[in-house]
Amino acid sequence: MQLEKMWSLLNDYNVLCKCINGCEGIKSYSDVESLWNMKVSVGIISKKFVARAKIAEKKEPNYLALNIESTEGD
Repeated sequence: MQLEKMWSLLNDYNVLCKCINGCEGIKSYSDVESLWNMKVSVGIISKKFVARAKIAEKKEPNYLALNIESTEGD
């Protein structure tokens, strides 16, 4: 697969969500910020939380760095 095609797929939140274990949805709020609904399970214990992701650095099509922080959970 060409690098540009891979870069395009990873920048598509519908595709990216399917690649991340526990991701239940990603909603974009701008070109650099998004909210991720996540569910993590360890044995019988599970936790849902919302994480805010912000692009910290982007060097298309070779490098993407995100800052991710949990904003709320149950």
